[in-house]
Amino acid sequence: MLFDMKLNRLLLVPLLMLVFVAPGFGLLNVTEISGFTSPSHVNTGTPTAMLFLFFNASGEVVNFTAINVSIGGSLTYGNFSNLMVYNDTNNNRVLDLDIDTILGTSSRVNETTKNSTVTLDSTLVIAQDNNASLFIVVNLSSNAYVNLSIRSNFSINITGNESIIAQAGTINLSNSLRVADTGLINVTSLHSDVELFPKRTSGNRGSVVDTNVENQTLTIQMNVTGDDFINKTQIRMPENYTVISLLNLTKNGANKSSASDFTGAVGGRDVNISFAADETLKKGDNVTIIFHVNTSRLAQASTEVKFYLHSANITAANFTGSADMNQSGAMNITTKALIQVSSIQGVKTAALANGTDYWEFRFVINFTDNVTGLLQFKMNPWNNSNTQIMNLTNSTDGIVRNTTAKFANLRLDENNTRNMSVFTTFNITDGIYLTEANSACCTINTNYDILLRMTIPSGTAVSSSWFTLYTMLFRTER
Repeated sequence: MLFDMKLNRLLLVPLLMLVFVAPGFGLLNVTEISGFTSPSHVNTGTPTAMLFLFFNASGEVVNFTAINVSIGGSLTYGNFSNLMVYNDTNNNRVLDLDIDTILGTSSRVNETTKNSTVTLDSTLVIAQDNNASLFIVVNLSSNAYVNLSIRSNFSINITGNESIIAQAGTINLSNSLRVADTGLINVTSLHSDVELFPKRTSGNRGSVVDTNVENQTLTIQMNVTGDDFINKTQIRMPENYTVISLLNLTKNGANKSSASDFTGAVGGRDVNISFAADETLKKGDNVTIIFHVNTSRLAQASTEVKFYLHSANITAANFTGSADMNQSGAMNITTKALIQVSSIQGVKTAALANGTDYWEFRFVINFTDNVTGLLQFKMNPWNNSNTQIMNLTNSTDGIVRNTTAKFANLRLDENNTRNMSVFTTFNITDGIYLTEANSACCTINTNYDILLRMTIPSGTAVSSSWFTLYTMLFRTER
């Protein structure tokens, strides 16, 4: 019996060893490698997706660690800022730089072999029978561009199974996928610094506007910094904005005519501008674009206003690049209620209906941001419980501004140096200017007093139930 027991123990040892050392390789099926309509041109300094890879881990977990990328064309060692691998986080097969996750990057290209290995920052574990979708992304340095007549080009390709590196598993590329090549892609230098106004007076660099402002004036300044010429631009406002009109365009300080120098079209959230052949923008040109928008009715967090450029030099392709921001947040706009009313106090609430006596109310307001601009105020006609009406002017609708009798007045200070007549509608120029120069205005959480005076027209019915509705907004200016 003792002999048998020893034999059994000896037999168990190799069996246990077999359990622990038996390899468990998964199979990484690369079911798709495509250029997914690779771009015909790539802009310097702009991360651009070149290849799309779709992986499936068959049988077991696969640990994906790196990928070797081969580079063709005229570009050389120093022309690449980065080669990157991004995860297609939202699985839409579109590179979304603000959503998709960067997994690894390489800034080194072998000068002899023109290969680059992108090693993932951490192993990408692809669970058994699960998928992974990745982008190969390139970012070209500014020296990748030569000139208009000698346009550089390059290609990105994966040469075979050995290009994809996994810690555990074998790679399976079908014969049709063993070489995935984008083909030659031209390099462009399409750049312009842009900035949006009006700005905050201090603090965050971005712009801020009030909610529900009609015909809010916005200004974009652009300075062409790239070598390619520009013949078209497009401005795209955030959701819930509407572009109303294109007001003015200047180039290098000179006003340009929409009849001969450019054509402008507005619609929805967009402003589209096409420049005449002799007005094509080149490096060093400065352009100012002024336009009107209706702002969002609802508050919106800081959002980028998109600005796109079209190259006049690329006739074979409809290539569009995004403009650069000369400072972080320079094209961002925040929409918020800029005025908060802390209190309304009745300064004088009894009056004779003789055409000279009045009511007066004090509004204590503060601002939610650091701004300057035009304080605007409108008010409905007064009503009472007997459905009687007291108008704001001797015009029955209270809209006509050249009327001889204006009964409602808003002023900022006791001496009445800055005031406005109040009507039932807003006008783009009606209001009280509040700037740093004339009132040290306006800063967050600082209280300001404004006074509303309503002169009681002769013959107004005597009543203690008069009421009205008012609206106040702030039209920010640069």
